[in-house]
Amino acid sequence: MRRTILAGDVGGTKTWLGLFDADPPRPVPLACARYSTPEFDGLGDIVARFLDRARTEAPPAAACFGVAGPVRNETARLTNIPWAADARALRDRFRVARVHLVNDVEAMGWAIPRLAADELTAVQTGTPAARGNAALIAPGTGLGEAALHRVGPRLVPMPSEGGHADFAARTPREIEFAAWFADERGRVSLEDVVSGPGLVNLHTFTHRAAACTGDALPADRRRRPATVTANALADTCAACAEALRLFVSALGAAAGNLALRTLATAGVYVGGGIAPRLLPALRSRGFIDAFADKRPMRALLAQMPVRVILEERPALLGAAVAARELSEWNPCRQQERTVLARGRGRTRAQSDRLRYHGHAGAGRQREPAMEETEEMSEPSAGERLTTTTGADGDVVRIEGEVRWEIRPAEGGYYVGECDALDLVLQSNTWAEMMESIVETMDALFGDLCAENELEDFLRERGWVAHGNAFAGAKFDIPVFLLPAEGGRADSAIPVH
Repeated sequence: MRRTILAGDVGGTKTWLGLFDADPPRPVPLACARYSTPEFDGLGDIVARFLDRARTEAPPAAACFGVAGPVRNETARLTNIPWAADARALRDRFRVARVHLVNDVEAMGWAIPRLAADELTAVQTGTPAARGNAALIAPGTGLGEAALHRVGPRLVPMPSEGGHADFAARTPREIEFAAWFADERGRVSLEDVVSGPGLVNLHTFTHRAAACTGDALPADRRRRPATVTANALADTCAACAEALRLFVSALGAAAGNLALRTLATAGVYVGGGIAPRLLPALRSRGFIDAFADKRPMRALLAQMPVRVILEERPALLGAAVAARELSEWNPCRQQERTVLARGRGRTRAQSDRLRYHGHAGAGRQREPAMEETEEMSEPSAGERLTTTTGADGDVVRIEGEVRWEIRPAEGGYYVGECDALDLVLQSNTWAEMMESIVETMDALFGDLCAENELEDFLRERGWVAHGNAFAGAKFDIPVFLLPAEGGRADSAIPVH
C-alpha cells in the first residue's frame, strides 16, 4: 500500500491541502485542493472535506500544516480567524499518528532543498558555500523570515517573527517616510514597509503631494499592491515608481540584514507572492546595492547567492517535506530517511545490543555483521562510550560508536555528539539514541558509498586518503575502513 502524507498551507483567507506520495525524495502530489478558510469552523472541517473527496484507502502516515502565525504547544491561532489549529485534536480525529504544525515560512524553508533549478531564478549568482547556512525572506500579506541552519548535509529551518521587528530607516527619504508613518500610525515595523500592504503605505506616502497618473487603486485591498507594481513597471506614474523603488531597496536591505544575522553563505532565498512579479526591479542595482551596502561585510555579502522562488506553492510542498522529516527524522540525523529505510531493519532491542565488525586490511572487506553482546547501561553525564580492538589488530569491535559522547540533557532527553564526523543527535530515550546512532552510521557509511559520495563526504570533514584507507587529519584516529567491492562499505568507522 502506498504511504501517503497530508500537507497544508493554512492562511487567513485561503487554505491549500494536498495528499502526497511520501516515498520519493521530493514528495509527489496525488491530490490538491484550495478552500476558503473563513467558510469553515475549524481546520479539522477543511481536512475532513478534503479527505472525503480524496477517498484515501488508509489514514495518512503523517501530516503537517504550515500556518500563518507562531506555533506554541502544538496550537496556532491565525490572524482574522476565530478558531485555532490544534495538532492533538487533528491527531485524534483523523487517526494520523503524527501531526505537526509549523509556521508557514518555516514550511516554505523545508521546501528549498527540494526545489528544481527551474523553480528558482538568480538575482545575484554569488558563490555558495557547500556547508553554509541559508536564509529565507518572504514578503506577501505580511513579511516572513526564517533561518535555515546547516546540520550535517541538511538545511533545517528555524521560524521567526522577524517581520514584526522595527524598521531601520537608512536614507533621508526612508527617514522622512518613517517619521510620517509614525505620526500616522505609531511604531513602524519592518512589514509596514516590506510587504504588500507596506507597498501600499509607500504609495500613500509618495502621493501626498501628487495625484496618481496611473490606474487608480481598486476597492479590494488585496489587489492594490499589484496595481502599484503595474503602474511602476509600466512607468505610467512617477510616484508609483518611487514607491516601488523604496520597497525594493528596503527589501534588499532587510534581506542583507537577515543574511548577516544567519551567516547565509549557502544563499538567501526570496519567497512570497510578490517577488516573482518584481523580477525586473529585483535585478536592478537598487536591490543588490541595499543588500550588500553593509561595510565592512560588503565582500562577504557579494559572495552570497540570492535567488527568487518561482514555485507557486512552496509552503505546501514544504509542509509535505516537513511531515516526513519531522515524523521520521530527528532534525540532527544526517541522511535522507529514504536511505535509512533501506537499512537492515534492526529492532530497537538489537540497536541497544550490537557490535560492528570491520576489517582494516585492503581486499579483505566483508559486510558488517551484528552480534548480541551485553546490554549497555545508560551513561551518566559526560561519560564516553568505549571501543575495543581485537588481539590480532585486524578486527575492530565497536560498542556503541567511536567517539560518541552521550549525555542526558535538561528536559529529559539525550544528546549524542560525534566530533570526528561533526554529528549531533537528539533522542527522547536511551533506546532511541542507540537506534539513531546505528541508523545514522549505517546510512552514512553504507548507502553513501554506494552512490560514490563517501570519499567526498570524508574529505569535507578533514579525512585524507592513504592508499586504500582513510585517516583522520584532525583527530588521533589511525585507520578508516574502506568501501567493499561492489561499492558497499564494509564499515567506515574510525578506530579510536
